[in-house]
Amino acid sequence: MSEEQTKQKPVIAPKFGAVQAAVFAHEHSRKDGSGTFTKYSVNLTRSFTRDDGKTYEHTSSIDEKNIGNAMLALKGAQDWLAQNAAKEAA
Repeated sequence: MSEEQTKQKPVIAPKFGAVQAAVFAHEHSRKDGSGTFTKYSVNLTRSFTRDDGKTYEHTSSIDEKNIGNAMLALKGAQDWLAQNAAKEAA
């Protein structure tokens, strides 16, 4: 199995401009053995190109011109998490 196949994919990844908020699901077993539950984490990244203009990279550093996009991407992740929690509670 290749490294790409073993990487976990996000359940959703809202993107605004160069900024993306990837939401990942993590299954955990209950300590009492009564089943499992899901916890979520969010990875915020900004894409950019190297000086050659062809090589794309990702960083967790958000520059001042991308703060608004970061807020929108995080809001998209928050909205999805709230909707998903409501579905699971129903």
